[in-house]
Amino acid sequence: MVQSTITAYSLIAIGAVGVTVNGFLSCFLLYHLVKQSIHTQKFVYLNLAFADLLFSFVALIIRGPGILEPHMFGTGFLCSITPYIVSYLSKVDLLVIVPITLSIMACTLKGVEACSKKRMLLLCSTSWILPAIYLIVFTIKGAITNDSFKVEYNLQSKRCDFTGSSHKYYLESQKILFFYLPTIICALLYGIITYYLRKYRLSTTQVVLRGIFVTLFYTICWLPFVIISTSYKDQVSQGVYAFSYLLFYLSVLVNPVVYILSSSFFLNKWKAFFNSSSVVEERNGNGGTQGKELRVVGDDIANIDSGFGTTTADMKSLTEDMI
Repeated sequence: MVQSTITAYSLIAIGAVGVTVNGFLSCFLLYHLVKQSIHTQKFVYLNLAFADLLFSFVALIIRGPGILEPHMFGTGFLCSITPYIVSYLSKVDLLVIVPITLSIMACTLKGVEACSKKRMLLLCSTSWILPAIYLIVFTIKGAITNDSFKVEYNLQSKRCDFTGSSHKYYLESQKILFFYLPTIICALLYGIITYYLRKYRLSTTQVVLRGIFVTLFYTICWLPFVIISTSYKDQVSQGVYAFSYLLFYLSVLVNPVVYILSSSFFLNKWKAFFNSSSVVEERNGNGGTQGKELRVVGDDIANIDSGFGTTTADMKSLTEDMI
């Protein structure tokens, strides 16, 4: 009972922090994408931040409270859609790493001009469409065959979950299609990128390292839960299972932490923001020039933004700051 309570409150805490940092990062990236002060390649990071934001809501609103109050969703409509929501968002949350890797590869091998808005939108849309198709296929299969695939209330786990004879195939196939396969693809692509950089004696860029770290940390967070939940759930202690479960949801913090710490564009923007704020406060204290100083600070920030143009000539030299 104590262990379940700790797990529940830990999930709620992870969800709250995840909603906060991913919501902030989503707003930051969306704002600068609209202003066109960063390249459209950054859309893939916005895609991941938004997926993490939604998955954080799962931990905050569904999974954590669901452990504290097992019957909170009842056995009706809310109970029946909960497994679909959790399953769909978890697949999207990992699959969006592939577009990041592909965009980094395109920018590295062909230049950032290869990462057009249409291509980025297509890559990101794929990561949301494929999990939906996968769930629809299994649901239809369960409806038209005797190998039922449906949602029922599980008395042992005290929550609604997928059941039926197709459930085993569902777990195995999703493990392969939405964990092992994307991870292997990303590893191979980063291998190609590294080979290209070494072949032409180019230094490993900040963008490539960021992508590698995001993929690596996601794999570390997901691997224990994927293995235990599909193969060894009945053979491990509740403590080990709870730890892998929390680590699984902790993955929602990987992208914002890695991005915020490694992005020179993000750090420069925040330094400029705090510096400009301190200048305004200091000059306003000297009396009567608030409107003038605000205009001066605004011009300074505009000058900073104008340094991140999107012309082809300047793009390659500014890649590190922009993406």
